[in-house]
Amino acid sequence: MTYIQLSNIYFRYDEEWILNGISFSGSKGELIALVGPSGCGKTTLLRIIVGTISPQRGLIILNDEDITKIPIEHRQVGYVPQNQSLFPHLTVYENIGFGLRLSKIENRVRIMELSQYGGIKHILSRKPHEISGGQQQRVALLRALAPVPRLLLLDEPLSNVDTHLREQLALYIRSIQKMEKLTTIFVTHDINEAKMLADRIIVMEKGTILQSGTPFEVTNKPQSLQVARSLGLQNLFPLKIKQVSEGDHPLLYDSEIGELQVSSKQKMETFKDITGCFIDPTKIKIDEQQFPKDLNKIGKILAIFPDRMTNLVTIIVQLRGKNDPNRRLEDLIPETSANSNHLFPTKLHIQISLEETSFAVGDIIPIRIPPEAITFFR
Repeated sequence: MTYIQLSNIYFRYDEEWILNGISFSGSKGELIALVGPSGCGKTTLLRIIVGTISPQRGLIILNDEDITKIPIEHRQVGYVPQNQSLFPHLTVYENIGFGLRLSKIENRVRIMELSQYGGIKHILSRKPHEISGGQQQRVALLRALAPVPRLLLLDEPLSNVDTHLREQLALYIRSIQKMEKLTTIFVTHDINEAKMLADRIIVMEKGTILQSGTPFEVTNKPQSLQVARSLGLQNLFPLKIKQVSEGDHPLLYDSEIGELQVSSKQKMETFKDITGCFIDPTKIKIDEQQFPKDLNKIGKILAIFPDRMTNLVTIIVQLRGKNDPNRRLEDLIPETSANSNHLFPTKLHIQISLEETSFAVGDIIPIRIPPEAITFFR
């Protein structure tokens, strides 16, 4: 059932249109991520929903009520801006209770309830400058939750938090959002944050929506090259047809990373206008035990980046083109010289689970890209 609905939202600064007909809806308790590059209109959209600015055109319906022209103080929308905006002269206790309009006793009950859940009861008497960045972010979130809003808006909630605290705060946001059964829209430019937190991701660029779907749908099957670039996805390559599919022979494309194969079971008409592709880093195969017969690529590991938020390790590999499958991997290690890098001209990103990681920088690994790992773009 639709709980929040935006219809045909337009907004401009001077002569520049920032939002161009934005429309989407969300259900009760859903957590929606707005993802896209800086300047695409994400924060502007949040400000329109909360009521600090008004659209030139469009409607905002919240729980069957048109709130488009309702004053900000009557919308019952909680908002946590990117800079948190805590009052420096107030204590944590006073900051959390700032928006409450209950009796003194009821205010205290609500503040203590939230601070208990937020794990900050021990800092209620401190000022914002006396607590950490992660604690400040929790206080800002609890202040927005205190009046029991009908909708919660978060602008880059993890951007000002140290890396080692991001996962902890992300899980905290998700748990408290579920506990309150609160429909939430949050802005981020980090696709990994969106994948971890969101039920649905909306990809924006230049004031328009490019794609909407589950985290899996959006990140594993982007609908266009524009979506993939807006998400900051790696493994984007231009393509050129090398071999047309005939009988049992597969369709082959030439790319910067060598030949890419389309299953012969798929119809040629579907792929005749293809100009580029995205290769899903989670579906690339690594075989460290042997050198498979169908393998046509090897790679040298340049860097390894673990991410505990997603429980994945990103391996950046420089590729060498086609290889003789009968040669040993050890024979393919280039000699150390000033010109050795020309053997590995193209980088590829591979993602595997933390538990599967047994590689080191400098390792030479066999790589296979199955057809199901490739998403094609016209």
